[in-house]
Amino acid sequence: HKCDISSNTNSPAIMNWARDQIKSCRKDHSICQPYFISEKSRKFLPTRVLGVGKDHDLSIRLLVTSELPPTSRATMSYIALSHCWGKSHNVLLLQETFDGMKQSITVADLSANFRDAISITRKLGVPYLWIDSLCIIQNSPGNKDWFKESQTMGLVYARAICTISATASRDSEGGCFLNKESFLGHCNLREENDTSLVATLSDLREDTVVAELFRQKVEPAPLSTRGWTFQERILSSRILHFCDGLVLFECNTVQASSCHGDSESYPKKNHIRSDGKFQTPLGPTPPPRPPFPTLHLPEFRFADPLPSRNAVGKSYDSYKAYTSWTPQIPIVVDMSARLGIRGAFEVLIRFNAEGLEEKLEFHDCWYEIVERYSIRDLTKETDKLMAITGIAYFIAQNKDSTFVAGLWVLTLQFNLL
Repeated sequence: HKCDISSNTNSPAIMNWARDQIKSCRKDHSICQPYFISEKSRKFLPTRVLGVGKDHDLSIRLLVTSELPPTSRATMSYIALSHCWGKSHNVLLLQETFDGMKQSITVADLSANFRDAISITRKLGVPYLWIDSLCIIQNSPGNKDWFKESQTMGLVYARAICTISATASRDSEGGCFLNKESFLGHCNLREENDTSLVATLSDLREDTVVAELFRQKVEPAPLSTRGWTFQERILSSRILHFCDGLVLFECNTVQASSCHGDSESYPKKNHIRSDGKFQTPLGPTPPPRPPFPTLHLPEFRFADPLPSRNAVGKSYDSYKAYTSWTPQIPIVVDMSARLGIRGAFEVLIRFNAEGLEEKLEFHDCWYEIVERYSIRDLTKETDKLMAITGIAYFIAQNKDSTFVAGLWVLTLQFNLL
């Protein structure tokens, strides 16, 4: 049979699927390019990355990007890791370990999250990986390096070609690779003539929509309870969620599952465009869809009158009016804002409306993001504003508005009500 019978999510089939998702997204999805990054930041690189080497290499090493040849910097692609730290830290980038880590870092000494992220990065064919605790000096005087790097952390995730998310891992030792759902839906073990031997071993239904899998596997997962990881998810163009039982993919265009054949687009808001303006018809209001004009004649008898030519003509005219409008529908749908936090973020980034009701939409989108962020936990309460500043930075950069203490001057009148 054709089912993937591997025991965990570190299977060749899943890695091939992941590569295909990233490749398809980079090739075909225009809004999955980092549209919210300014021209001057398009060539941004992290200060440091990890060179992961090849499969089965026993070590990796720390690289300072400014020391790489210009040709390497110009074409550099890297992956970022989003994960829960937990309390145990086997290896950290410290002032006293900096030079040694530039020479070599033994993979076996690293936590499970890091080992798995290195393995995934290698299998995806990407040469560099960014991990916060291995790329930011953790004990610089006055936390100077952390404060400097935290200012551009949003750019780190936005510029990564993909983010690996250890979604189901509670701490650094949980790992990305967990037990896989045995078989999704029905598995045909044998077929002969008109009979089949079928096994059903998974709690997941084959017809479960991908959005429901995100509600079950991502939203309540350990990583989704942490405050700092919120902006990592929104700002990443593409994410591979390593969940309990399966792997999920999300970008700005679709969501997909390693156990479903087709990806699913996000639902749209009918009333608002992605730039915050209210949707207006591109043509006359569409008439109700009529049946295609057909002429149904009863069994012919000389005594029966033929159907009126006028009735047939009206049916045809009605159908013609409808078909003249329908080509515009995909354009309207394409311009519509998407539901969810990625759609809300895009409206905030692209906002270009002036009406009071449209500004209220800006206000609502910002509070949708704040609401989703506020239910998450932070180890340090003092990080509450800092951990969402990366999102606000890009909004302020693309819209002439001022961000003050979590509020926008553009919609301050709504905040004061």
